[in-house]
Amino acid sequence: MFASTVSRLCNVLHTEPRYCALLIDLDGVLRRWPETDHVLEAEHGLPPGAIRNVAFDRVLLQRAVTGDLTDSAWRKCVAERLACDFPGARTSEAVALWSEPIGELDTEVFALVRRVAEKLRIVVVTNGTSRAHRDLDELSITPHLFAIVNSSEIGIAKPDPRVFFAALEAAGAAPHQALFVDDTASNVNVAHGLGIRSLRFSGAESLEHFFMQANLL
Repeated sequence: MFASTVSRLCNVLHTEPRYCALLIDLDGVLRRWPETDHVLEAEHGLPPGAIRNVAFDRVLLQRAVTGDLTDSAWRKCVAERLACDFPGARTSEAVALWSEPIGELDTEVFALVRRVAEKLRIVVVTNGTSRAHRDLDELSITPHLFAIVNSSEIGIAKPDPRVFFAALEAAGAAPHQALFVDDTASNVNVAHGLGIRSLRFSGAESLEHFFMQANLL
């Protein structure tokens, strides 16, 4: 009887997942955006790529995702800089229209996340602006989450290790109990260095394989 009990325990240890939390990025993983804004830009007298070149300028974007600028203030800065660079363009209108969409939920990826949600606490970890919560609500993601760690609320952004410590605390997990998924190599490398099993996301297939390797599917 002792031998059979040991055997059953060994089988459980080998088959049951030892993870309790999934830390997952928003943009580029759960949410997709159009590849370009070229049509919008052309219609408003801007050259291709102009809006994103300004909006995602490293210094300006860092201010937005660490809470130094609100989302609306960030977008106002984008419009003002574009107006200086392209005085003949209808920049305010272009930025206003660019700001309206909230992206598109990747339903295939989200379906995989929902499949593991009964086993894991799902925590979105995003370098987001002050609009992130609103977007998550409108994408109908929020009800499925255990927590949201938004860089603009905590004042630091990935790949700063403190973001991952904040996410682990929010999930109630130790590093070895958590999984991390992100599409940016530097973020993945830092999480891995902290002892978090991590995936550099490249599509739904990569995520499914990652979950299978972790005995979650």
